[in-house]
Amino acid sequence: MDLLNKKVKHETFGMGTVQSYDTEYMMIDFQDRAVKFQYPDAFKSFLTAEDADIQAAILEKIEKAQEELEERKALEEEAVRAKKLEEVKAKDVRTDEIPDVPQKTYPAYCKDSEKRFFYVFQGLTYERESNGNYLWAPIANSEGRTQHHWDRLLDVREGDIILHGYEGRVQAVSIAKGEAYDCDQPEELIEEGESGQKGRRIDSDYTPFQIPIETDDFIDEIISFPVEKYDAFNKRGKGNAGYLFYISCELAKVFIEAAVKANPYLADEDYIQDLLQADEDN
Repeated sequence: MDLLNKKVKHETFGMGTVQSYDTEYMMIDFQDRAVKFQYPDAFKSFLTAEDADIQAAILEKIEKAQEELEERKALEEEAVRAKKLEEVKAKDVRTDEIPDVPQKTYPAYCKDSEKRFFYVFQGLTYERESNGNYLWAPIANSEGRTQHHWDRLLDVREGDIILHGYEGRVQAVSIAKGEAYDCDQPEELIEEGESGQKGRRIDSDYTPFQIPIETDDFIDEIISFPVEKYDAFNKRGKGNAGYLFYISCELAKVFIEAAVKANPYLADEDYIQDLLQADEDN
């Protein structure tokens, strides 16, 4: 959107013309003076573009920037809380202190499905977990509190398909070899100077992508599906903060089909063949 030489109106200065602008400021030439404004925020209160379509586009840009700012703040706050918890010396959770197994809550699309699909945000643990062909999450944090995205390991069954996310990309796909079982924190996940935590583990056969799939390339597809509680992605197509989430079969197929197109060897996996064949049959 090019705003140079576009007309804008100010309640006090009247009509003016945009002389220059960048990502932060805008210079407007009015009849008797040139005035500098913050851009695009000035269009919320002080300026109105003569072209209604331009005004609407700027306001939409402001709204999107505000939503992204709120998301970043939420993620930063979550990261700060997580760091504070990690700084507290890890305490073993005694057997009689382990929380009760939570009641399972599935999205509507999972309740009657023979095969479920999951998306795991592994971050820096991706390489270590993929090398060991497993997923692992604590039962509770150092304060004894559970997290729904950790508890979700209990929902995985043998044959379920898991997509593995790291650095904004789908890096691999795997098939669960069985249900979760209690397992102390693997040594390769324990940071120096810390004691291991009690947790749960799922063994899963990973198939890494030589060419990972950028999830941002599929935002239109992501937001086209209804957002359920505990989904991996929010209504703006961005990943939610946490570890293991549900993903609909339809969206999983979008990523898997893109992965097969970029990495043809994936089609040799029997479970991927079955998935793609079922999609063709439908």
